[in-house]
Amino acid sequence: MSRTTYTMVFMGLLLTALLFHFGDLQGISSVQKAEAPNHVLFFAVVLPVQIGVMAWFGYLRHLQVFFRFRVGLSLFLLTALLVSLGRDDAASQVRNAFNIMLSYMVILGFCAMAYAIDFRKVMQLVVLFVVFVFLPATTFTHLTKVGPLVLFPDRTTDNMLRFGGMLYYAHTAMVLGVGGLFSLWLLLTSDTLKDKVWYGVLFLIANVFLVYTDCRSAWGGVGLSYVLLAFPYLSSRAKYIIAGCALLLLPAFLLGKSLLAKKVATNYNTESDFQFRMRIWQYAIRGIERQPVTGYGSKSFLESDHKATTDLDEELNDPHSATIGLALQSGLLVVLIFYVLFGQMAVLCYKHALGAYWSMLSLCVFWFFVPFFWGNVYNGAGGFVQLFFPISYFIGLLHPDLYRSREQPADLIKAVVPKSQPNVYNYA
Repeated sequence: MSRTTYTMVFMGLLLTALLFHFGDLQGISSVQKAEAPNHVLFFAVVLPVQIGVMAWFGYLRHLQVFFRFRVGLSLFLLTALLVSLGRDDAASQVRNAFNIMLSYMVILGFCAMAYAIDFRKVMQLVVLFVVFVFLPATTFTHLTKVGPLVLFPDRTTDNMLRFGGMLYYAHTAMVLGVGGLFSLWLLLTSDTLKDKVWYGVLFLIANVFLVYTDCRSAWGGVGLSYVLLAFPYLSSRAKYIIAGCALLLLPAFLLGKSLLAKKVATNYNTESDFQFRMRIWQYAIRGIERQPVTGYGSKSFLESDHKATTDLDEELNDPHSATIGLALQSGLLVVLIFYVLFGQMAVLCYKHALGAYWSMLSLCVFWFFVPFFWGNVYNGAGGFVQLFFPISYFIGLLHPDLYRSREQPADLIKAVVPKSQPNVYNYA
């Protein structure tokens, strides 16, 4: 096998190891964990192996892709560590901060290996992992540990039947959404009918199971992202048709929702998602006001402050918003640095990506729209989706193929972009 094949096999195994370590084989159905246990031992095994493979194949140099963002990354991780020193039980909070730092070392190493491989092959690897590893494993777990697959379950009684499996159902929806985005890109950029049919089938599979998650924020996020991703590849006529359908679907959705909506209850056992989240966000914002700088670390404010609420007979321990969740965990300063850092990456893609590659900004739309309504996504090392988010984001927006045409994929340092173009990675 070639070096590229060996690398892709190792990357696939690494993603699988992360899934089975951070996922729950007993099935996460109704209770979402605020923070996973200490993962230092796991990272202590994974990191040396990963660094050894990268050194063996000469991939350590690909970490220089992140050189442009060294200040933001350093501030993000160091601030998360420093603010943990100001909390009660500093020792456990520092361990939690180190979990975040170690997880990002694995994330950066994984992406550095991805940058050594053709962008299309990386997309293929992620799609194959989502459809043929993640989806079977989480479906098996759901069917054996949670219950049957139910389309549009009654949320007032059978909330656990929303398709989740190894992950909380909203997080399962996010992983499937990325699989759908990447498979759609492969479909749009394929040259042969055989390839288009193959990636079309994978795209369909990801979206069918996405519907079973019954996660409406994920549906909206992928809908917006699919349109943005496909836009530069469509004809002018197709663009007008899609725009017209979007304008018609919005009032149709609002009308249907108003006709089918049930009477809103006065407590949290309600069908009104927006009202439900507004009440939770009010509690969470009170917690942020109390500790705006340090946050609460690995503790859940909604539980530790005895303000846990009940949603469909489940204990709530997250504020149902990744941004608010990050503020509760690490404070507002970390939130600010986080958005500046990830925003810089989006700006880089918008300004310098070649040709239609700018459409990868659809990842930015997806990862900031969907987690706006769900917690525990930006928190660092609490679960699989916390690692999958930056991995897919960094791959989709920072891969060198988006910024130059290269004859030798491994030749990254000396030819990141053609000489006629500015060195957007700023290696000098």
